[in-house]
Order: sequence, then structure tokens, then C-alpha cells
Amino acid sequence: MTRRLWLLELAVAAALLVVAAPRAANATPFYTLQSASRCNTCHVEPMGWANPERHRDRRCTLDCQGCHLSPSGGGARTPLGRFYGEEVLPMWGPRPSDDANPLRLLPEGYPSEGRYSLLRGFEGWWPGEVEFRTIPDRYGNINPSPVIQGGADVRSMAVVPTDSVPGREFAAFPMELQGYLGYHPLSNLSAYLDFGYQGSTRDGVNGGGSGRSFADVFWLRELHVMLHDLPRGGYVRAGRFTLPYGWRLPDHTAYTRRGMFDQYRQAYGIEGGLSANEGWANVSLWRQGFDAWPGDAQAPGAGFTAQGGVRYLGMTAGAALHVMHGIDGTDDERMFGPLWGLTLDPFVYLGELDWRRLGSGEDRRDAILQLHELRYTGIRGLTPKARWEWEDPNVLYRDDQTHRFVAGVEWNVYKYVQIDAVYRHEWRVNELDPSELLFQVHAWVF
Repeated sequence: MTRRLWLLELAVAAALLVVAAPRAANATPFYTLQSASRCNTCHVEPMGWANPERHRDRRCTLDCQGCHLSPSGGGARTPLGRFYGEEVLPMWGPRPSDDANPLRLLPEGYPSEGRYSLLRGFEGWWPGEVEFRTIPDRYGNINPSPVIQGGADVRSMAVVPTDSVPGREFAAFPMELQGYLGYHPLSNLSAYLDFGYQGSTRDGVNGGGSGRSFADVFWLRELHVMLHDLPRGGYVRAGRFTLPYGWRLPDHTAYTRRGMFDQYRQAYGIEGGLSANEGWANVSLWRQGFDAWPGDAQAPGAGFTAQGGVRYLGMTAGAALHVMHGIDGTDDERMFGPLWGLTLDPFVYLGELDWRRLGSGEDRRDAILQLHELRYTGIRGLTPKARWEWEDPNVLYRDDQTHRFVAGVEWNVYKYVQIDAVYRHEWRVNELDPSELLFQVHAWVF
């Protein structure tokens, strides 16, 4: 990339930052599953590379921390995550691999492309003798070991109702403005900051209406220190971070996310985890609800969140558990359920089923939620998708369940630019059934 082009991209990103504001984007778990189908989704095609030691250095774990500085996913991207976002996702534009020639490490006659399928296994990939850390262009023109990282995300949305429900009308608004900073003084030690603006939060917390001050909308979403890249993909972090429960969809209104694990669910504590090739697990001990912290709208409580399972290149299966004891009248929380995913190139599927309890004793409310989503990844830059969700908000009551169908397409037009268009329709028992078109524009830098 020329210096002039880099400056132009930075200027465009800065302009976007000025006009957008307020909500955080989460990670897209489909990317971790999709990346299993081809070796060159994580780095330039590893022709002639030596196989890293299986549990210590091999990174084929499909874990969020492969692409993001935060193990919870979302936010700033690692060099590997940058490579994926620039090499694999966009339909058009320059790619990091344009400045690399991995075939120079191979003798003539060996296959030049590798891929993986759950049904067929590996095809074409050929290991060699060169240790991958000694290859300076393993991510093309992206620095594999930066000391300081910076970046930003901006999203804007338009909602177009397609029903006759009273009171619903067209709306266009900025969703997110987030900035990221990462500092890596040592190869295994990092400090991470995620900050930005947020809109009016649930129930008007942090200011509602037009009279909000800077203090009302400024948000320190994550701030932690982390020891990482330990054997078996181990890490330990301490500070403020996003609770890692279930599939962290970028749609925070999904039934399995809203109200419990949406974009506002951060806490203060310590977390440790492993993401080895065949197994993964993490556990967090935390406290939430400090009004003096910028952007903290959580009710006071303390607890733990844990999840784990098995993960292969073609499938993932696990379970998650969340327990919180409410403080000063806050409801207790319990949530548990399995999650799973399959990579059937060119299709990717994931699912989740959750049991949730709020409150205790005679005031408790038990809910059951589930999610299924399928994507087709056979067209570069263009991903059709469909999702079905179901929720029973209180199992003690009959006929209060809700179904929702979502269908659309995600278009990664160019490097750092994504357009998402979906249609969704809800079926509610004894109520009007809302439906709408949603259009989202997402731009990011690093």
C-alpha cells in the first residue's frame, strides 16, 4: 500500500467517525467457523511452512482471540484478524497477499492451494520445513508483531417497517463509534483499551433526550491487561471486559443476546482461558455496577461466567454457564445452555439453546431461548444468510412465546467497508406481528 493510499483511507475513516456515534459491535462467530475451510483465511497460503507444535503454537482453534485483541471477540483486530478482514472478506480491493509469494518455499510440483472440509478433510495443503515465526510476510504486508495498535469502528443503520403496526415509522441513526488502542511491550503481554460514544441506554440510563453531556455518552467499554499466547492457547486478563457467554452475534437484539448479553454487558474482574486445538474453556470472576465508571449502566451484582467444549476445524460443540448474585435489590441471574456449529463448505451453521432464570423464590421467571443460523460462503464478498429464533419468556404462562425469522445478505464491498441488508418478521401470540427491513453500513480501520 502506498503512503498516499494509506493517508486517504485514514482520512475517510476519520470523516466517518465524525458523523457516527454510539453502540458497540460484537464479534461475528461465523467468521471463526468460515475460516476453517481454507488455510489462507488466517495467513498467506502456508506452502512449505513447518507444522507448529500441536498444542503450544498451532493457532487453528477458531477462537475469538485469534482475530481480536479481546478474547471475548469484537473490537481491535490482531494481525491475523486484519489479514482475514482484508484478504478474505472484501469482494474488491488490494489484498495483503499481493505482496507475498508463499510458493517460494516449495519445490516445484507441489499443490498451490489448500482447503478443509468436514467431510473431505484437508486437500492440497503441504507442510514444509520453515518455522512460521521466521517468515516476515506471513500476513503479507501486515506487520506480524506490532508494539502499538490503533483502530476504530463505525456503524449506521436505517429501519424500514413493512407492517401496519401503529406507531412504527422509518428511522435512520448512527449506531456505533468505537476507538481501540493496544500496547504490546512483550510478545506475551498486552494492554487493551476500547472506548467511544454510546447512545441513550436502556431505560434512559446515561442520559436520554437531547440534553446529554459528554460525560453522559462517553464509554470506557474495555480496559484490561492480559498475559496471552501461553501453551494450549492460554491467557489470563484482569480489568474491565465483556462477559464471554454463548455465540456473540453482532446483532445484539437476537433473543439469546438481548437483555442479558447485549453490547452493554461488561464487568470488572479476572478471567482465564485455554483454546487448544481440540478443547477450549474460559472462566470469569467479576463484579458489575460502578456508577462512577464512564458508561457503566449495569445494576450492581457479582458472579462468574464460564464456558467450554471441543472444537475441531469442521465443528464446535460446547456449553456456557452464567451465575450472578444481585446486590441492593438487583435480580439474581442464572443462564445455562449448549452451543454448537458446523462447517460444511460452502455452508456454515451455528445454533444455541439457553435456559434463563431471573429473580429467585416465588418471584423467579424462567425462560427458554434458541437460535439457528445458516450462511452460504461460496461467493467472495457476498454472504446470504437466514436465521430462526424462538423465545418463551416465562414458562409458567401459556401462549407467550415468540418466533422470529431473519433473512438477508452481508456484502463486503471493499476493504474496511461492509453493507448488511436483512428482512425480519416476528410471530407473537395474540399480538400484532411486526416486520421490517434493516440496512446497516459498517466501516472500520484495523
